[in-house]
Amino acid sequence: MNDECIRAAQRETLQELAAARVSGDVRALCVARNNVVLGHLSVATAVARRYRGRGVPIEELVQLARLSLVEAVQRWDPERGEDFVAYLVPTISGVIKRYFRDHLYVVRIPRRLQEVNAVADQVSRDLEQKAGRSPTLRELADAIQTPVSELSEARTARRLVGAGVADQQSGIHDTDTRIDDFLDLQDAVRALSDEERRLLELHYSQGWSQARIAGSLGVSQMHVSRSHRSIIAKLRRRLAG
Repeated sequence: MNDECIRAAQRETLQELAAARVSGDVRALCVARNNVVLGHLSVATAVARRYRGRGVPIEELVQLARLSLVEAVQRWDPERGEDFVAYLVPTISGVIKRYFRDHLYVVRIPRRLQEVNAVADQVSRDLEQKAGRSPTLRELADAIQTPVSELSEARTARRLVGAGVADQQSGIHDTDTRIDDFLDLQDAVRALSDEERRLLELHYSQGWSQARIAGSLGVSQMHVSRSHRSIIAKLRRRLAG
């Protein structure tokens, strides 16, 4: 069956659904809804495939999409004049994004960097009130008696969270925009080399310090620091498009 025939069949099932809603015939309504679901399974599968290769098996994504299709058919009101597919696609996408949000945010900021950020935030507000401007990184580092490199690392880690990596301990559920950013970040991370991904895993997932990573990999801490900055720069360029 070609695409035009498929679309014609889909339109016919939607017309039957609209007629069944008007008639109030419960049996006809159930049959019509079932036909709409069957006629739009390919649409649900196509939406699910947009998110493949991001850490969730495609079979699971398709199942989520099909369940969303069933719910969308039950909620869709033809009298509002909205095209069903135009309603269906963002509905399925929203369900899948929420699934990613709830189940796949596995990278977190190491606790020591969270603590640095917490202190820096408070002191930064105090300094800004006194000086009438935001403090420089050096001024803030001096005020909290923390090396500039460590404060910079903490701020960079939080910017990664803002780019879509979620802090599991925060319990905050972000918007769809942040979820999109998270999925983009996953793609960017996959483009890194195995060594680069390993460094990120040790630092952000395991919470290892740069010194510990250096010892584990048999390289200098300076090498780890340079590599970390290079990786972050790569991710930023990739996310910036």
